Amino acid sequence: VDISNPVKKEKGVTRVLALDDATNITGWSIFDGKKLITYGKFQIDKENPIERMSILKQWLLNMIIKWNPDKIGIEDIQLQKFSGTGGVESFAVTTYKVLAQLQGVLLEALFSQKKDCIIVHSATWKSFCGITAKTRTDQKRSAQLKVKDWYGVNVTQDEADAICMGKYLAEKYVKNNEMISWG
Repeated sequence: VDISNPVKKEKGVTRVLALDDATNITGWSIFDGKKLITYGKFQIDKENPIERMSILKQWLLNMIIKWNPDKIGIEDIQLQKFSGTGGVESFAVTTYKVLAQLQGVLLEALFSQKKDCIIVHSATWKSFCGITAKTRTDQKRSAQLKVKDWYGVNVTQDEADAICMGKYLAEKYVKNNEMISWG
C-alpha cells in the first residue's frame, strides 16, 4: 500500500473499510457513505501463519494511514464443517484456531489505533445481500454475480465477499449528513 498519497474523503462522509480476513488472501473494500470507491485483495505467500498474521497486521495499519476509515468491519470466524473420509463430517479446527488468532491480532491493532470495529457474521451480510445459495461454492459465485449486477465489475471471490460485507456495513451502520427538503 502506497501511503505517500492518502486519498481524501469528502467532509461529512463516513468511510468504511471492510475485510474478508484470512491469513492467505484478504479481500477488502472501501465505501464512502453508500458508494463503493475501491476494492482489492491482499495476498501473503508465506508458510508460517504467525508471519502471515504479522504481515497482515502491518498491511491493515498502512490501510488505516492511507484511507483513514471511520469504521472497520471484519468478518467473524466460524468453525467450518466438511465431508471427511468415508463421508464422515469433520471440522477444520486448525483453520478455526488460526483465524481466531488472526482476529485477536486485528482487533488489538484496531484498538491501538482507536478505530471503531464491527465484527460481522457472514450469515448476516449474506442475508442482507440476498445470497441464499446453500453450498459455499454457490454462495461465493452468487456474491460475485451480485457485485457484477450492483457495480458492473468482475471481482474475485474474496473481493466479492468484502464488497458485499462493505455494502452491508455502509447501509446499516453509516449515518451521513444528508440535506432534507421539507418543501
